[in-house]
Amino acid sequence: MRRSSIWLDLRFLTGVLFVIYGIMLMVYGVLFHPQTKILTGWNIDWWWGIATFAFGALFLVAPLWRTRRENRR
Repeated sequence: MRRSSIWLDLRFLTGVLFVIYGIMLMVYGVLFHPQTKILTGWNIDWWWGIATFAFGALFLVAPLWRTRRENRR
């Protein structure tokens, strides 16, 4: 896979989207605590933001790791 074709890889674009949504959820969870009283102290937006960010980071790393692995051969 060429370096320029990484922008066309669906995993990379999906990873960017999930990372952006994860950051937005984490910021929202830190600034506003709308569900803290309902869930007895759990800030669900913060935790789902972390999970979404981690999922997006895995999708971002996957095509880069594959490209590096193909270049070794």
